Amino acid sequence: MNSGSDSPSIRKFLFEYRIFIIILILGAIVWMIVFNAAAINFLAGSRTQPHRAVWIGIIQFDLLGSPIKFQMEGYIDYDYYYMSWGEQFLSGHIPYTADFDSFTLAGTTYNTPFFLPPLYVLLCAFGRLLPIQPFGIGALISIFGYMTAFPIYGIGRYLSHNQRIGEAAALTYLLNPLVLYHTVYVWLNPAPFVFFTMLSFYLLMKNKSYAGVASIVIAFMFKQTALFLSLPVIAYVLKKRPTSTPDDERDADDADKFDLKRFMKVSFIAILIFLIISLPYLYDPINYLEHLFVRPGVVSLDDFQNPPKIGTPIVMAVLFIVSNAPPELSSFINYIQYTSIGLMIGLLPLLGLMLIEKKDDNNLQYYWRRIFYLSLLLVLWLHLWSPRGIYKYYLVLLIPFLTILTSSRICSGHEEKIELRARMIVLPFILTLFILLPLRIYYLFFLFMIFLGYAAQRYFGETTVLISQSLKGILRKSKV
Repeated sequence: MNSGSDSPSIRKFLFEYRIFIIILILGAIVWMIVFNAAAINFLAGSRTQPHRAVWIGIIQFDLLGSPIKFQMEGYIDYDYYYMSWGEQFLSGHIPYTADFDSFTLAGTTYNTPFFLPPLYVLLCAFGRLLPIQPFGIGALISIFGYMTAFPIYGIGRYLSHNQRIGEAAALTYLLNPLVLYHTVYVWLNPAPFVFFTMLSFYLLMKNKSYAGVASIVIAFMFKQTALFLSLPVIAYVLKKRPTSTPDDERDADDADKFDLKRFMKVSFIAILIFLIISLPYLYDPINYLEHLFVRPGVVSLDDFQNPPKIGTPIVMAVLFIVSNAPPELSSFINYIQYTSIGLMIGLLPLLGLMLIEKKDDNNLQYYWRRIFYLSLLLVLWLHLWSPRGIYKYYLVLLIPFLTILTSSRICSGHEEKIELRARMIVLPFILTLFILLPLRIYYLFFLFMIFLGYAAQRYFGETTVLISQSLKGILRKSKV
């Protein structure tokens, strides 16, 4: 009886999500092909760890006699750090100690400092236990990266009120070259924290406040960058919880007030989760917190005549150096970056905008469009002005935002439903290539231009609509 009654529901489910399922299958095939290519490349290295020499992903070829060079930054963190951390943990060495930060193999001692949160070392250890060595950690990183397509689909569908846009967002994410390269081919670390960050946004949009906050805390316990993504979470949780019946007697202005009692409850849960995960290391809390927040360090340049050496994170001052700006100006830019002044100049106004954004229970979709859009600006500003500097693989975090916010109407439009356009599929790939392909000393310029484009998206969007409407009017008249 039950199996018969379940069949229509299964058929309905498969029919409703048929396109998304096809996208997931296509993505899985592509990801397996790329993962297999990565495994072949890995095995082509030496038989001793680290298995590959330092490799930053330089691709060069001649075009009409002129050399063309792309610098995609494929570092060997997987070989040198992640595998070592997993083996150290399984050998009984305790993270956040001097003993953990060095690794001896075949008579050679390697310096492998660990300064990520504790969940990442657990991932490395579990990956080393999987029966697919030496690819276990890479498989886990790739699985987290692939799973990110699910909250991306949900967020895209929710913000646009259009299933097709959710599917397009998932497709452009799964086929994005920056994600494929840094997550599936080079196996670098952002994927787990990006997954839990996107999951946090989706849960909050579905009014699952406690689960959403738990998810962002877990994201932080994989990578400290998630701390900055807690700002939109804080802005949302501070506002009164949406009612299940928004047309009730509650006044709209009252619904937009701060709810400190609720905020304290949610904060308590967040702190509790942090403490539970951190419990093994709280015997020396100062050392633990120093490893999380101080040891990652900042970048301060000394030479303002030449770009930094390969291996150094890129900071905004590099753009001024390569453009032959006065050394005094490059030094000033360097100063406001490593002191976090430049970072705060952007983050504080963005947090203020999130806090004052009106949360109307009758139109939460528009509220979340604005919050998610401001979160994109936050991510862009963070990567432009981070005192730590950035490598290209950090920008894996940016890709989910670019695949979802493909239209000014999704960023801040009041329409209930947004229609899918071909440019929404093309735009994320174009923006990604502006980051992935330029030499490392230039790509912050393109990242800055993307920031400016999105910051002014309302004006560009309105101009595009006016031009489109004018062209359609001219075509109609010409047909008459």
